[in-house]
Amino acid sequence: MGATRAVRELAGRDWAVGDVYSLAATVWATLVGHSPMYIQGQANDVLNLNVRVRSMPAPLTGRADVPDELERVLAVAMARDPREGSRALWSLRGPCRGVCRGC
Repeated sequence: MGATRAVRELAGRDWAVGDVYSLAATVWATLVGHSPMYIQGQANDVLNLNVRVRSMPAPLTGRADVPDELERVLAVAMARDPREGSRALWSLRGPCRGVCRGC
C-alpha cells in the first residue's frame, strides 16, 4: 500500500495530485515488477518504503524498451515536490499521448 502513496498522503494531506503519483507508481511497478522504492537486499517493509517515498527521487525503470518520454512522464508524476513539475493529471495527457503513438 505505501509503495504507491504520494508524499502528501504520507504527510497527512490527501490532495488529488496524490492520485497522479499513485498512477505513475503503479505504471512503473507494472513495467518493472516491483515498487519504484523497492531496493533489493534492503528492508522493504511499509515503514522503509514510506521513508524512501519521502526522501528519494523515483528511479528510472532501467528498461531499454521504455521510451525516454515515458520515463520523463513518470518522473514528473512521481516528483516529491509539486513545484518540480506539473502535477495535474491533465498536464500529463499530452506526453502520454506521445508515448502511446510510439507503441
